[in-house]
Formats: sequence, structure tokens, C-alpha cells
Amino acid sequence: MASATQLEFEKPIVELERQIDEIKKTAGDSQLSVAEAIEPLERKLEDLREELVTIIHDHLARLSSVPRVEFGETFHFQQSHVVQVPLGATARTLAEFRAGLAGVEASAIYYHMVEARARLGRPTGDFAEWLRGSLGMSELAEGIGRIDTYMTSLERVRARVLSLIDEELERP
Repeated sequence: MASATQLEFEKPIVELERQIDEIKKTAGDSQLSVAEAIEPLERKLEDLREELVTIIHDHLARLSSVPRVEFGETFHFQQSHVVQVPLGATARTLAEFRAGLAGVEASAIYYHMVEARARLGRPTGDFAEWLRGSLGMSELAEGIGRIDTYMTSLERVRARVLSLIDEELERP
């Protein structure tokens, strides 16, 4: 799982994820219950993720301004690295999905609506794909897939998705 672009702070997280995947794979082959073996690793993984989020949050809180490109100044190339952080919110129905979407941070909307398209090379994000594939709601998925996430704010994207979901939930 290690890659040339893997950052140093990611290595413990990737290693724990690898160990968990290996235990699950072994359990799948032998039909053994491995919940007890995985639970401490998953707790440790979650603790590492929370620590990372805290470090990033503290760093950003100390900045007096968000760094940006200034016209006429030296350009500094940067690398972006997306870190997945499970939020604990899940959905099995459209109503649960709506409730989860209403409560998550805007960064989750970015991850699932903007970054997912680039990461997976798809014309639509995770929301549309899940609605189409898991709930069979192709029309709703198409409406969400047509939202232009680049010409508006993430909160407006959220509002538009919620509006489309509300329309679907109100149908007889």
C-alpha cells in the first residue's frame, strides 16, 4: 500500500488500514469472527485520524490569513493531499441521506461532489452514484449530477441537493 506520494504522517494510518484489511480478508476466507481482533486496531486508527484532524485544525487556526496567490509576487507550487476522515454518519434510505447531508461539514460535500469526480474519473460524484446504484433513483441522481459545483459555494451546492431530495421525498 505504500506509495511514493505517501506522506510521513500517513504511514501509521496506512499500516493500520492494511492490517485491518488483512484480518478481514483472512476472516472472509475462513469464516472466523474477527471483531475482537479488529476492534482495537479500528480504535487506534480512529485515534490517529482524530489526532491528525486536530493538528491540521490547530495549524489553520494559528494562521492570520489563508495563503493565496498574489498578483505580481513569486508563485509557489503546492501539493494538495486529500485525507479521508470518516464522519460516522451513514444512510440506508433517502430520508437518512438527507439528514446526514444536512448535518455534515462542507468539506464532506467537496469530497463527495467535487473531488470524487476527479479521483474516480466519473462525470458525477459519490452522491449521484450512490442514489443511482443503491436506491435506484436515476432521475434524482441525474439532477444532482447536473449541479455545477465550480460556479457556486459548497453551501449552495448542499442547499440545491437538499432541495432536489425534498422534492423526491414529497412525491406520492
